[in-house]
Amino acid sequence: MWLAFCSGSYLKQANHRLYPPSAFWKESVVHRGDWVDIVSTFQDDLGLPVRIDLQTTNSQRVFLYQVHEVTNTMNCTFPSEFSGVQYWLNGRTCELYLTIRGRLKTIHEGTEPQIPPEVWNAIRKQD
Repeated sequence: MWLAFCSGSYLKQANHRLYPPSAFWKESVVHRGDWVDIVSTFQDDLGLPVRIDLQTTNSQRVFLYQVHEVTNTMNCTFPSEFSGVQYWLNGRTCELYLTIRGRLKTIHEGTEPQIPPEVWNAIRKQD
């Protein structure tokens, strides 16, 4: 869900680092994170991803995220249907390991979050 709805500001950072959704990648041949990400985003203020392709340095796919349907609200584009596939790389073989699929059922403007006074006080004590 983070990838679909909250990752825009992170993806705008020059040195961002993306990882496949399942930690099982740590056991595969790409356990050192030897991959590159090819990212395309919506051209609005949120900049959520339309497609993310994680590939090894020799162009073997590790993970693919794609948006299939979108909705526009509050001057921003949100994925209303998206999917992802993660692959297990074992030497020269590449096997499907994980699939994800998500659908946005409803979206609307929410109320401003209320931070309880005791939380504000704890934050101020840390400064």
